Amino acid sequence: MAQTVQLGSGGKGKIRSFWAGLGLNIITLGIYYYYWYFQINDELKEIGRSSGDQELAESSPINSLMAILFGGFLLAIPTLISVYRTGKRVKRAERLGGVKDCLHPTFAFLLVFPFGILIIPALYHYAYMTKHQNRALMAASGARV
Repeated sequence: MAQTVQLGSGGKGKIRSFWAGLGLNIITLGIYYYYWYFQINDELKEIGRSSGDQELAESSPINSLMAILFGGFLLAIPTLISVYRTGKRVKRAERLGGVKDCLHPTFAFLLVFPFGILIIPALYHYAYMTKHQNRALMAASGARV
């Protein structure tokens, strides 16, 4: 089970396990990924609200989800933009919490394109994003990271 953390504005976030997420992705034939993607973007929005960061607080989790769901029909450009921007938001949230070793959005992006067509880089992207999202949530909740 994922551990729930309280954010300053009354919002909540979940510290997720890579292995549990991988298992859920396998069981649901990849559908869990879309749920996870929406949830991390929603949590980033909550981190923005709790820390007073307007840019994060005004982000749209549903737009991010729609970009990866339907972006493939447009030569995957919206999908790639959404993945990169989500990486930037995770990095911004980590910096707000004082995390020293933040996510590198370009590296996260490269794990998806062009290397994401291979299984290992795609799994590493998922693990990398999960790890840094968890660190951002812990920092936003006031826990030492």
